[in-house]
Amino acid sequence: MERRTAATVRTKGSVRDEARAGRMGAGAWVSCACVLLACAEGEGRCADGPCPRECDDVTVGACDVRKASCRRQILDAVICVRGTPGAAPEVRTLTEGEYRSELEANANGDAGLGGGAFADNDAGMRTDAAVPAPAIDHPHWDPALKLLGLLDPEVDSESASIDEAVDDVGGFYNPDTHAITLVDRGMPLDSIGAMRLMAHELVHALQDEEVGLSELWDRGPGSVDARFARGCLVEGDAEIYAELASAMLLGVTTDRRDWDRWLSRHLKYARREVVQSPSPYLSVWQLRYPVGARYLIDAWQSGGNWQVRSLFEATPSSSIHWVVGFDAFRERREFLVIPLACDRAAVPADYERAGVYSLGAASLFAFLG
Repeated sequence: MERRTAATVRTKGSVRDEARAGRMGAGAWVSCACVLLACAEGEGRCADGPCPRECDDVTVGACDVRKASCRRQILDAVICVRGTPGAAPEVRTLTEGEYRSELEANANGDAGLGGGAFADNDAGMRTDAAVPAPAIDHPHWDPALKLLGLLDPEVDSESASIDEAVDDVGGFYNPDTHAITLVDRGMPLDSIGAMRLMAHELVHALQDEEVGLSELWDRGPGSVDARFARGCLVEGDAEIYAELASAMLLGVTTDRRDWDRWLSRHLKYARREVVQSPSPYLSVWQLRYPVGARYLIDAWQSGGNWQVRSLFEATPSSSIHWVVGFDAFRERREFLVIPLACDRAAVPADYERAGVYSLGAASLFAFLG
């Protein structure tokens, strides 16, 4: 489950979440899209990149994401605001029971979702979402986290991740099968949240076509810190373009203050979830979404879609880069990551070293909280 990320319409508190989605999620972006995609009088919204048709021609209005025509409409909007072409991926639907069975089969090493699935939680601005944390395939990992106070003594991280996913995930993209899966919770899939969910997953599909998500994940360091950093890139990219596409589909406009408020609330909620959780390690992975989105929005303002895409070629490899932020990192004149002057701590008596992992700035925040 280490590469699972996702976007959902949450069943608990759905009325509240859907209202929140409309007010602060999809409503935040269209005027900004015009500014940064070189939208001008007499120009189409795709002036900054290839597009199958002018963004002005994208169909506006709500639709049911279970229909291929609706998914095409959302994909057109995603392609236009992101400035990159792409094909529509396969989409399937699972019940909650079928989803749990696949997760458990994968955990047992049987045929399941595959280790590269990106399963997202999304209540419009990812507030009530619990993001499954990447697991380390090591028998000593959970005991070590419990000794550090980062995992509830009564919790098994893999089982907890499965339970949280079944409770919260509304859909995911799997780069192993190049397909999107929707989790059917018996709710309509024609809401703002459902459309944003589909837009988020379609961004993952475009990412996979461009750079290969499995390869992107595998070619970097395997530490917790590096995994968090890559997650900030993948999820932040999906966040900002899902918002832009949703706003376009709703035909709304706004200004810079709206997205600043959205990100501030998003980050505040995620941080509170971490410090209040009995298992901070599981909750800290929620920070990939607001931290990644904040960094990439600043990059987007600096250089448009090109600046965002360039980060896939040279991804900031530590969570400290993402926590500091794009603007602050560009202005620095000294090294951000400085090697420690001390040696590794000695192994306590009656213990043996099982492995060495860099937890990084995000996990340090969880520990201090």
